[in-house]
Amino acid sequence: MRILIIGGTGLISTAITRVLLKGVKRTVGWLDAQNAIANSDDDPLEDRVIEAWNRLREGMMRDLNP
Repeated sequence: MRILIIGGTGLISTAITRVLLKGVKRTVGWLDAQNAIANSDDDPLEDRVIEAWNRLREGMMRDLNP
């Protein structure tokens, strides 16, 4: 397996990406079949993280674009 570095950006080759994507899909499918993936709607953490991120973004926009 080769990793292709493009311009120092760390981009990996599409062949590796396809293999990784296939593996992730297979793993998520198995976890889903085992009911091992929690419903994110039952946990408010993700919503709180998104709200905090938006507040930070809005503050930066105000500070950097007077």
